[in-house]
Amino acid sequence: MKITYKVLFLSLFYLFFTSFSLIAQERAVAIVYDNSGSMKGEQCDAVNYALQTMVGVLSPDDELYVVTMEDKRLHTINLRNKQAEINNKIRPLQCRRDNPFEAVNIAIAQLDKSRKKQKYLLLLADGEWEDLDPKRPKRRAVENKKTLEDFSKQLTTEIIFLNLDKLNDDIRNTLKTVLSDINRQEPLQTNGKPKEIIRHMGDMAATVMSMSPEGLGVEQKGNRIVVNSKVPLKRLIVVGQGAVDLSELSNVTSVVSANKELYVEGPFTANKKSQNFSLSGKILHIKSGKNSKKAIPKGDINIKLNQPINIQQYKFLPETAAKLSIDFDGFFKTAAKDVVCDSTKFITLNAQILDLEGKSLDTEVLKESTVTFKNEDSRKRERFQLIADKQQFSYRLPVNKDRISFSVTAKHPNYFNYKSIVYTVKRDTCPLPKGIIEASKTDLTAKVTELDQAGGLTLTPKIKVGNAPPRLPTASELADLDIELEDNGAGLGLNIERKDGQITVTPTSACFCTLFTKTGQQQLKAKLVSKQNKIDVSGNPPLTININIEDAPFLQRYGFCLLLLFLILFILWYLLGIIKKKRFASGSEIIITKVSSRIKHKPRSHPLPTSFVKRWLIPYITETQMIGSVTFKAGSRDSHVFLAAETQSDNMYISGLPIDEPNKKDIRISNGESLEIVRRNNKEMYTYRNLE
Repeated sequence: MKITYKVLFLSLFYLFFTSFSLIAQERAVAIVYDNSGSMKGEQCDAVNYALQTMVGVLSPDDELYVVTMEDKRLHTINLRNKQAEINNKIRPLQCRRDNPFEAVNIAIAQLDKSRKKQKYLLLLADGEWEDLDPKRPKRRAVENKKTLEDFSKQLTTEIIFLNLDKLNDDIRNTLKTVLSDINRQEPLQTNGKPKEIIRHMGDMAATVMSMSPEGLGVEQKGNRIVVNSKVPLKRLIVVGQGAVDLSELSNVTSVVSANKELYVEGPFTANKKSQNFSLSGKILHIKSGKNSKKAIPKGDINIKLNQPINIQQYKFLPETAAKLSIDFDGFFKTAAKDVVCDSTKFITLNAQILDLEGKSLDTEVLKESTVTFKNEDSRKRERFQLIADKQQFSYRLPVNKDRISFSVTAKHPNYFNYKSIVYTVKRDTCPLPKGIIEASKTDLTAKVTELDQAGGLTLTPKIKVGNAPPRLPTASELADLDIELEDNGAGLGLNIERKDGQITVTPTSACFCTLFTKTGQQQLKAKLVSKQNKIDVSGNPPLTININIEDAPFLQRYGFCLLLLFLILFILWYLLGIIKKKRFASGSEIIITKVSSRIKHKPRSHPLPTSFVKRWLIPYITETQMIGSVTFKAGSRDSHVFLAAETQSDNMYISGLPIDEPNKKDIRISNGESLEIVRRNNKEMYTYRNLE
């Protein structure tokens, strides 16, 4: 019965950075392809199809080698000419005859020649290798096992075994036994079923390429697909697959992100058809530009196709533009942080997932991610804790053995599956570490008025243990250290900035001017101190930094100080005037009552307070208010006001008494008292009233 597959093959991508920029992939992959006679049939076709897809997915910057066991032939795959390599080198491979171990030696030798940092040896076989059978000494089983063991012990190498054995017979599966002895590694089991082969090839590729095999969910709108990414991407890989002709799989016509059209590379095609097997696929890569090193920004990616698609036949796999960064914190004997002092009980592992600019991914993405510690000896796994405010993961590792080997993985269900190298930390006896200070320079020269332009100097505390060269302190060591600065009364101001374990000191003038700054050669002394006495700083005299301060002309040196002093005095004078200013009480008023020989008019109220500007912004000048022809002045208290001398006359009376000597001085009118102005036919009465 012919086998068909409607489920998408979990296709492949990988991201590994050595710096915060998009650079060539640092990965070399060698595949040992067991095309012996036991592999004939559907399982051989499935492996062949999966290999075609892998070629289509890998980056042109990768190195890929395929070694066939049957003829011990090395096939170097040119990933910059993918379709031709698929057609001419991968698809024609067939399964027949024997499976000598020499193919593994060829693959490992080729990886050893590669300058790529990450190296993967993928073994696609049923594991029935006589060359690893210890019962057959002529097959050099011991030497062959050591070859695999030596390769697996390298820091940046990994062996992955896809077990194609139909019977899953552990007794006959010598490769499975050997790899279990070397690193307790269990193979990916397929039971020889084509569907399982393809599925586990995807899992294997996900491990190799630091990706999540799940891919991204999408929104389909007719012949348009919208992919929303929470992280910046180096590329988006689109894989379409089905038991159909290649012509029936849709083609991408355009892709837009952030109003910019993206570059589409491909499609690359894979297909394998035989009597009992049929599968076809298309793979294309979406990038910011053909030769661009920029990332696709996070957000919506709009993909337009030539026709609507069956979404079940497609997968959208993001290659995250990020890296896993690991740092250790503790008291270490060596700068490489691979030997810890025997007094140390714990070291702290800090993990960050950083984008190309060295910035952490969004907190939302971090909360959805899992970072795991793995003890490579006991296989014990424990999760890191997310410290959201620092956007990093942290794990406290007990140092309870003389040697600890471990690795760190960071996974997100949709975006990445990173794995660190295997770290080894040893414990050793340490003398008390010594602290020293190194300065970027010990002499500065500038005019007294230009100290800000003298430039800064960087003070770097370093740790020296035994005969080892000085190294930068860890975070724990740095927390125990401090640098005290003294300018010996030179009148210098010091701007101090602490960053990444270094202290940058920039001299400035004290008190905002150069009045108190001494000229000539001044000395700044830096002394290293240990807060908890965990680091020996006793043998270090203070570091002396000479600052040559040149004098300047009088006005240039003191002009700003004098201007500043005048400004301060003016402000004090102004504020004092505002405080001492006499102003009317809020709510105070003058009630005017007019009486004629025939009629008494209704009293009218006139508020005394004037505008905000006159009351609160003009200092010293007493607040006044003219009502009719009479001018009133504010008193020193709210209980009274004054009748201005210049508006007094002989026909004015206060509380029934005439004014003595009008126009000589201001006359006080208390709360409730009235000023009467008597004319021939009428009388006006002005009564002061404070309502508060």
